[in-house]
Amino acid sequence: MLNLVPKLLVLAALGLPCAALAQVQLERPPALEDTATIAARWIEGRFRMPVTCLKKDGTRLELEEAVVIRPSRTDEVSVLRATFFGIDAPDIERCYNTAMQEIPDRRGTLYLKRRGMSREDLGLTDFRRDVRDGEVSFAIERGTLSVRDLADPNAVRQRIEFKPGKHDLVTRQILSGSDGAKLLEDWYVEGRKQGLRLRRIKFSIDEVDAFQFNAYYIEDPKRRKQ
Repeated sequence: MLNLVPKLLVLAALGLPCAALAQVQLERPPALEDTATIAARWIEGRFRMPVTCLKKDGTRLELEEAVVIRPSRTDEVSVLRATFFGIDAPDIERCYNTAMQEIPDRRGTLYLKRRGMSREDLGLTDFRRDVRDGEVSFAIERGTLSVRDLADPNAVRQRIEFKPGKHDLVTRQILSGSDGAKLLEDWYVEGRKQGLRLRRIKFSIDEVDAFQFNAYYIEDPKRRKQ
C-alpha cells in the first residue's frame, strides 16, 4: 500500500481540501520524493468522460470512455501504466459529446513517466511550478493504441506503436466555464454534493501518424484514491 503522507503533501501543494490532512500525525519526517513520483501519485486513479452513442436502429445511449492509471510495478511508483478501455456497446453507429464531434473506439496501454529533470530535493517545488503553469507532461515510454470504427468493431482503423520518449501525454487542468467543464458539469456537481472535489483533466497526445488524442476526463468517485 502506498504511503499516505506523500499523497497528502501533494494535495496540500495543490491547495486541494483534505480534512484528513489535519488529523495526520507524523511519527517521522516524510521521505523526499522526486517530481516524477509526485506527479505519478497526482495522476493515479480512474478517469471517465461522458459520451453519447447512436445505435444503428436510432436508439441513443449515454455511455462513458474510461482510462485507469496505476503504477506499472509496486516497486516503481513513478512509472505509470495507463489503460484506455474504449467504448463497449453493440451495434453502435457513432459516438460524440458536447466537446467532441466524433469519438472513435480508442483502446490500449501506454507506459508513462513525467518528463523533465527530477530531483528529490526539489520535487514538490518543481511540481507546484508545473501545476501553476497549467500542464504536467508525461513521456510515453512505450505502448500501443488501437482506433476502431464503431460501426465495424472488427476493423482497426489505425494502430499506433509509440517509441520510447518520442511523444508526450500532456495533462491540463480543465478550467471552470470551458467546454470541457460544461461537458463534465453534471458529474462534477454530483461529486460536490458528496463533499468531493473531483479532478477534471484534459488528456492530449500530439499528432502521431495523423492520429491525435484528446479527451476531457473527470475523476471517478467510485475508484477515487484514498
